[in-house]
Amino acid sequence: MEHTHFHPASKTWFTPETCETCGGPIQAPNAVQLFNPENVPGLIYVAVLPVEGAFDETTGKEVCESCW
Repeated sequence: MEHTHFHPASKTWFTPETCETCGGPIQAPNAVQLFNPENVPGLIYVAVLPVEGAFDETTGKEVCESCW
């Protein structure tokens, strides 16, 4: 299973990563909405949804919005 973490308030199912510039938490690309989390075993529930990561073509790094 690629996605491992779930944010209940937004129903976002995602894989956590780290900004390669500042080290802050980000979501890996391709997060999805999950409407039946009780049917997915092994989810890790999070209270705070990290920002979406983006690939910075200039530096070749996966970064957060602040480092873009």
